[in-house]
Amino acid sequence: MNKVPGLFVEHSQKIVCDAGCEPKLDLWDKFTKPEVIEPLVADGAAYCGVPEATDAAIDAFDQFFQAIKTKCGEKLGASHLCDHPERLQPFMDCVQANTFSSSISSLPKLLPYMSEGMCKSMKEYLLSDQLWDHDFPRHGSKYVHQCHEL
Repeated sequence: MNKVPGLFVEHSQKIVCDAGCEPKLDLWDKFTKPEVIEPLVADGAAYCGVPEATDAAIDAFDQFFQAIKTKCGEKLGASHLCDHPERLQPFMDCVQANTFSSSISSLPKLLPYMSEGMCKSMKEYLLSDQLWDHDFPRHGSKYVHQCHEL
């Protein structure tokens, strides 16, 4: 599960960097969360058979992002997620180091929906072609189409 933040950045880069976009953390509230993450989380909740968990999962994801932004944002500085890998490395190292603690702090919102089967389904989705080859590019393309205007 601790691979997911790295996969998120890797796949974001594949989708947006070739389009000349420069995604920054400060776009989260204005665009990334409402236009990309919320529909993506809804897809994941449906895939896992718990669409009623969508709002709690969005809140948990937002809490996770805010914690990572607070702990690691300064490591990114004025850079963006399409910057040179060596400029991104301190940020990515920080994200990796803080993934577990940030995930645990957002876990209580999801506890009512947790079961062994749901956790298995969630892990399957987070590592699936459905997420990374279909759902993520579909929602991420919304950013690509507007990134130069944001």
